[in-house]
Amino acid sequence: MVELKLSEVLHDTGKQILVILGNGMKEKRILSEIAPKYNGTGCTLVLTSLPYPYVVKRGISALEAVFVLIHSRYKINNILFIVDKEHIKSPDLRELSEKLKKHGCIIRKMEPIGENAWVFEGVHGLSHLSIYVAVAGEEKGMEEEIQRFREILGITADISERKLLKEIKQVKREELEKCFKGLTAVLKFLELHYINLM
Repeated sequence: MVELKLSEVLHDTGKQILVILGNGMKEKRILSEIAPKYNGTGCTLVLTSLPYPYVVKRGISALEAVFVLIHSRYKINNILFIVDKEHIKSPDLRELSEKLKKHGCIIRKMEPIGENAWVFEGVHGLSHLSIYVAVAGEEKGMEEEIQRFREILGITADISERKLLKEIKQVKREELEKCFKGLTAVLKFLELHYINLM
């Protein structure tokens, strides 16, 4: 198995998945520990710096950066979007569909790929897009998943984020799949289907 790689640099060619975070740095650090547990032969997750004003957008609005980056010189057809549940009110992700349509995206297909995970396939201009959506939490967000992780491991005392990340790095992915359901469902889907990425 080749670990799913993370990078901060977009390239002109190659199989890369642009990562858009709906809430910020904590998701980035958790993704950085979870992703290497999945097979990513020939594929890279790219956590690049977004142009202003998109760097400060949160929730579904953070996805607006995609429409700037896909028409740059980089080949971006695949996007991983991690968003907290508090920003998703409808079970069919209607607000996300509306945001994509508002920005000129024609959605051809939308389907669940696991618990709290979906894929949107569509077109924006001449770009074919696959947007993999990982919804964090059951009501609020990633903090609920972190709490569930702590409970499964029996961690009752407050621990630093550094220690939490160390614990995430050490456990088997099956334990993580019980807690970070949306994110791990998307990573598992990508692991099984990366050969077909555009």
